Amino acid sequence: MANIGVERRRRWAQAQLERYPFLTAPQRRFLSVPLMASGWHLVVDGSGGSPGRAAAFAIGRTGVYALVFTDEVPDRGRLRRVRVHAEELFAAALADGSRLVPHTLEVVLLMPRAVPVQVHDPFLAADEAGFGALLFDGDRTVSRPRVRELALSVAARSERYELIAEDDAPRPEPDGTGELFGIGDLRDDERRRALGRPFP
Repeated sequence: MANIGVERRRRWAQAQLERYPFLTAPQRRFLSVPLMASGWHLVVDGSGGSPGRAAAFAIGRTGVYALVFTDEVPDRGRLRRVRVHAEELFAAALADGSRLVPHTLEVVLLMPRAVPVQVHDPFLAADEAGFGALLFDGDRTVSRPRVRELALSVAARSERYELIAEDDAPRPEPDGTGELFGIGDLRDDERRRALGRPFP
């Protein structure tokens, strides 16, 4: 049986991204990845993006990811502009004067087919199949409250970027399964049927 909670979350993510008609279907699929995960927030450029800026930021426990949609690796000048803009945006968002540790902010190229990345490259690359692992498999270096604070602050201080907050996502069912019947209900029903049959 399909998990109803997951389906609700998927429909919610889809509805949020439909607010941005300039996004293509593959771009919406990429951006739905962090929206489907607990504790992640997405900040989207509501103007449709520009070459020197990230199209969106995924913000979660493993860090901040400046997301760039592209078919090929951009030139170094453009990558540098994206990174500098991202660092400035998040530096302004940290009202307490603290700074993001550089390795917690990554520029990620979202591509139809990810290119191999070398250690010295100033970016990461992912296709649809590998994007989730890139986001979720790293060390959890940012606290959950800090993730939320960063997302809210960036959206509040920027005229271009709009927040899709995890706070607004559908919550799981009280038993945590999101399904119509729990395992216990199904076992009770099976037991009643077995007791109702005649012994051989």
